[in-house]
Amino acid sequence: MAAASASQAQNIAALLAAGARIDAQDDKGFTALMWAVSQGSPQGVEVLLEKQRAVNARSKEGRTALWLSKQILIQHPQILAMPIEKIQNN
Repeated sequence: MAAASASQAQNIAALLAAGARIDAQDDKGFTALMWAVSQGSPQGVEVLLEKQRAVNARSKEGRTALWLSKQILIQHPQILAMPIEKIQNN
């Protein structure tokens, strides 16, 4: 999660290759995908979307990665340009 929250796509990929649990949630219920979205990291989001299985996971407040991306649209419009169909099809 730290790599995702720091927008480090290469570290995310390396951690996933080493067997990191992609669907793990932190104490707020955030997944790595949620952190990458909230930090405005299109590269991190893309890496996670390629591997993510629980893209519709909800935080403890009931928020999804897609909901978070809509909230930061003004700050990071490139996030919503990501392949959203991957989120909607899971």
